[in-house]
Amino acid sequence: MKIALFNATGTEIAELPAIVAAMNKWALEMAAMHQEEPLETALVTDVASLDPDVWRPMAVLDNADEQGVLGDHETDANGRPTSRVFVKPITDNGGTMTKGALSLSVAATHELGEIRGNPFACDWSQIRDGLTLQAKERCDLVESQSYEIDGIAASNFLGPRAFSAGPGPYDRLGLLANVDDGPGPGNYRIIWDVANTSGPTPEFGDGYAPWKKELKAKNPASRFGELLALRSEFALAAHVDLEVRRLAAIAQFGREDPGLITLPSLSDVERFLCSKCAMPLAGKALCSLHPLAGRIKAA
Repeated sequence: MKIALFNATGTEIAELPAIVAAMNKWALEMAAMHQEEPLETALVTDVASLDPDVWRPMAVLDNADEQGVLGDHETDANGRPTSRVFVKPITDNGGTMTKGALSLSVAATHELGEIRGNPFACDWSQIRDGLTLQAKERCDLVESQSYEIDGIAASNFLGPRAFSAGPGPYDRLGLLANVDDGPGPGNYRIIWDVANTSGPTPEFGDGYAPWKKELKAKNPASRFGELLALRSEFALAAHVDLEVRRLAAIAQFGREDPGLITLPSLSDVERFLCSKCAMPLAGKALCSLHPLAGRIKAA
């Protein structure tokens, strides 16, 4: 996979070549810390001509679907990663193209890191007592921190030790003291207590900008908004599937299939979760995205 960054604002952004150059150097640093292949980014003008199975788009747009969102990543209709970064929410709140934590270059490196570490926006890691999951996002927990590469601001990012037990360093800049303590000032993350059927919950550090906080849950393409929608969709699909099978058995045999469990309520559907992506599972069903993963009981 490679990233095709393209300008969809309709206005020239002279800093984009320098931003892409910094993104590629930043990706090398992340790859070295995670011991993985770097994710290459190229500045392109014709995304449609590229092979979509190789090149995945990162669109630079003027405005988000909801004001206050600086960038997001999700999957397209074919399940392939895609991302966007937005100019006006940055500049309207005092940000720049390439300087400081509130900049287009930091937003672009942030989304690049999330696509590299969690391309399908469904990975989690265990924290605390082993019953709490944290979305496996590489930049959310340190999103207010940045450093420069050739004069271009880039996002701080988490290293592999942030997602496993053991000592640090947990991030590129070495600023994170303990990943289980929660977000520091200006940062955030998504956690999911598997015993809590209310679903994933955003956790904000002190001083998190109100104009960003309010929209985290409202934007359907944000990590939090997307997971809530998926959770509801998976639970409903499982419920409907059981009802269809029950009615088909009655039509064919004049009775319900004796091997079929009683049709559960939607709350019952959510008793088991996929151990990899924490999606609700019905009955003895396996996760359609991770069929080899285990199951977590959600009381």
